[in-house]
Amino acid sequence: MIQKELKQYLKEEILPIYEKNDWAHQTWHIYEVIERSLKLAKDQNVNLNMVYTIAIFHDIACHKGRENHEVNSSIFLKNDPNLKKWFTDSEIETMATAIIDHRASLEYPPRSIYGRIISTADRFTTLKGILRSTLLYSLEFYPELTVDNMFERSYEYIKKKYGPNGYSKIHMPSEDYDNFLKEVAYYLEHKQEMKKIFYGVYDFCCKIYHVKKTDQKFIKHYFSLDEFYQKKFGTKVYKVSLNAGFTCPNIQNGHGCIFCSNQSGDFAGDKEKDLVTQFNEGKEKIEKKCSNGQYIAYFQVASNTYSDVATLKEKYESVINLPGVVGISIATRSDCLNKEILDYLEKLNQKTFLTIELGLQSIHAKTLSFINRGHSLENFENAVKELQKRNIHVVAHIINGLPNETKEMMLETISYLNELKINGIKIHMLQILKGTPLEKYYQKNPFPLLTKEEFIDIVCDQLERLDKNIIIHRLTGDPKKEDLIAPNWVLKKFTVLNDIDKEFLLRHSYQGKLTS
Repeated sequence: MIQKELKQYLKEEILPIYEKNDWAHQTWHIYEVIERSLKLAKDQNVNLNMVYTIAIFHDIACHKGRENHEVNSSIFLKNDPNLKKWFTDSEIETMATAIIDHRASLEYPPRSIYGRIISTADRFTTLKGILRSTLLYSLEFYPELTVDNMFERSYEYIKKKYGPNGYSKIHMPSEDYDNFLKEVAYYLEHKQEMKKIFYGVYDFCCKIYHVKKTDQKFIKHYFSLDEFYQKKFGTKVYKVSLNAGFTCPNIQNGHGCIFCSNQSGDFAGDKEKDLVTQFNEGKEKIEKKCSNGQYIAYFQVASNTYSDVATLKEKYESVINLPGVVGISIATRSDCLNKEILDYLEKLNQKTFLTIELGLQSIHAKTLSFINRGHSLENFENAVKELQKRNIHVVAHIINGLPNETKEMMLETISYLNELKINGIKIHMLQILKGTPLEKYYQKNPFPLLTKEEFIDIVCDQLERLDKNIIIHRLTGDPKKEDLIAPNWVLKKFTVLNDIDKEFLLRHSYQGKLTS
């Protein structure tokens, strides 16, 4: 059995990095290699935690170039300090060596059983699998090719690697691989039959990856924040969460929102430290895992415009000129934006890329009253329009699963935001946290919470109706385990995101499908 904490760490912290890789080396490939690795290791005297970890890291650095990806992936593993929680230095060295040894074109055999396992597991075992991989690579990097030319490229690659004199080798007995080579040998001799299979794979990929056959460019299921930042800044951009020590008028005037733990931004910096120190510490954590990026300073905790302009200016402008900072994002409330603050934000927007995040949660008056939101929908709308007058990006937060809200009501919130023409959206699942008024209400009046399946269904329905130009900043939250009462499934953030992608694949759907 794989250690639970190790598995969770790898899935939540390492697997998401594969989003930077080419389409042929995304998580779908890693999951296949994991399955084959564990199957090969079944009868071997090996550490399954090491086998699993090697499989997850083996292609992690493909985005840095395929030429030396095995070396760079090995270095990435060795530089991950968190692995020392589960492995000795010797075991880490063995895993790093195995990753170097997995490449098919190496002239020497793997130096350990772990190298033999990953090297063998990394080989395809079905013709459709290798056709899919080569096709995805062509679609991403050679979109100017015709489909016939893409097939020729795939055919020559398969012949060179898996043909009679191919360079691909395995170092463990594998009936699946032996059968695959027989399959390849047959279709290399019957090229037109392979071409028919290729066209079937092509049609399949066009549907599930939303490739327009007219221009053969990828359309993702939704317009992600990562994609937006990449287009705007030409590089990967990371958000560093800060705690500027602000509070909230709704908390001061009463109990705050019913769901609020008074600790929004639990993963932000330490408010006892100055903002520059918080930023540098957050940046350092990111750089241990990722490099070559820019940064957004994210004022996340509480209502970050709930103060006078002089204080706001001092805090915001202490970080906007730090090395690597390309913008700031400010989370606040619509009732914390008077004219003086709005005019200052307009000036700030001329110095850096500014985003204002506003909590809406729902458009329905009964819901806003029940959750003790403390401001009206009209107040929210006026704030958005004032920000838009000043060309400031606006992101709205909404919550799915609020008590007494139906699916139709949640969809109505999306329709409203379309009309308001916001720039971005964060979609949260209602979480019942310890120490909140909602916890007390839930204990006295238990109400049904959305299941993971219901949440995913609603999110996909919402995205299908959401304007395709609205940026998706978040699709689920990630509370601390020790703070959560329910539902427990929200702790598996990466699983939820994967399942949203799977639902879109099953639907053959995408953001804006029902509005375009």
